[in-house]
Amino acid sequence: MERQNARRTRYLFRSIVLWPRLFLAFAFAFAFAFAFAFAFAFAFAFAFAFEELKLDVIELEVFPFNERGITLYSKAGYKFTERIENDEAEAPYRDINIMQLKKEDYLPDASYDRDDRDEMWN
Repeated sequence: MERQNARRTRYLFRSIVLWPRLFLAFAFAFAFAFAFAFAFAFAFAFAFAFEELKLDVIELEVFPFNERGITLYSKAGYKFTERIENDEAEAPYRDINIMQLKKEDYLPDASYDRDDRDEMWN
């Protein structure tokens, strides 16, 4: 009987104490990996746009009530440039914010040619 009670106690300890901690550890690891992958995707997309496609400006449109989107784009380096008003649209979708990310703001050494940068590091 004592042996059964010891097994039950160990089982309860594992289920009540260890599994939630293990779940939280995996949840934090997954969230960190997702955030890292998201930041890497942004950096890869911007580098491709500016260096390979030779773009000078990346522009996007966002609604003013989308505060989370505006915050995310601001953290990525986009800056508010202008507001457009669409007279034909319904009330909450009438205003549109235009945000831009310029090559000079994203790549501080954009004045250098790509070959010059390669020579600097060799």
